[in-house]
Amino acid sequence: MDEVVQALAEWPHAEMAGHHPGAKRRLLAGGDHALSDYEQHLDEVLRFLELG
Repeated sequence: MDEVVQALAEWPHAEMAGHHPGAKRRLLAGGDHALSDYEQHLDEVLRFLELG
């Protein structure tokens, strides 16, 4: 049963990685899909966009 739960937890990440090979991913423990703490990641996003 633990293997099934683990596979289900990893599935969306594996699917997205397949659509965006080579992309940098960051999995945030305890985060929500709204990314409520976006300001903590803003500098890195701006550097990625070459805006900061």
